[in-house]
Parts: sequence; structure tokens; C-alpha cells
Amino acid sequence: MQFSKFNFKDQKVLVRVDFNVPIKGGKITDDSRIKKALPTINHILSCDPKQIIIISHLGRPKGKVNKKYSMKKPASRLSHLLKKRVYFEKNSNLRKCGSHQTELLETTSEEPCSESQLSSATSQD
Repeated sequence: MQFSKFNFKDQKVLVRVDFNVPIKGGKITDDSRIKKALPTINHILSCDPKQIIIISHLGRPKGKVNKKYSMKKPASRLSHLLKKRVYFEKNSNLRKCGSHQTELLETTSEEPCSESQLSSATSQD
């Protein structure tokens, strides 16, 4: 089935995007990666989903929480571009998500397992 024909009405939708955008001086210097995800996100929203949860990563925090790599700025920029409130969820655990229609989770690469799993997976090849 083609993506454009899928009906997301009343569904909980998880979307993985690439919002690894450059940030200098606390400001996003190039939001093109966020803009490239807009058609997908807008299509899902137009189908009236129960919830859309967006996940991404920013930088390489190596399994440690670092405000420098927070998805807070991309969430704010996405909200501005969508002209719709995007709730920023301070954790990246899907089980702890809120119930807002549109949420962007904290950077997924802050999970301690991310870097270690990647290292062990590549060393076994």
C-alpha cells in the first residue's frame, strides 16, 4: 500500500525523522531537514490520528544526557513550521509519552543502550 493512501485516522503513529540539525549559539542555522519531513507529518495530521509521536536524534551524546543535544529547539521550530503545537517530551521512553496529539521526544541517542548496542553490533560483524 502506498503511504499516501494509508488511513491514519484514530491511530497512534510513530514517525522516525532526521532532525539532526546544526545549532550554533542556541539557534538552528539550517532547518532544511525539518522542512523535508513536513509533507509526511502533514499527511499524517490531515488524517486525524489519535496521536503522532515523532522521534529523532541530535548530535552524538554517547549515552549521556547533554542539553547541547536536546530536541527542544527542533520541537519549537517544527511547531512554528506546522503552525500547530508540538509538545516536547523530555524523555525518549515511549512508555512515558503524554497524550498530546503531536509530540516530539527527547533525542533517542541519549539512551545509554544506543551507543553500546551500536558498538557491540558492529564489532560482531
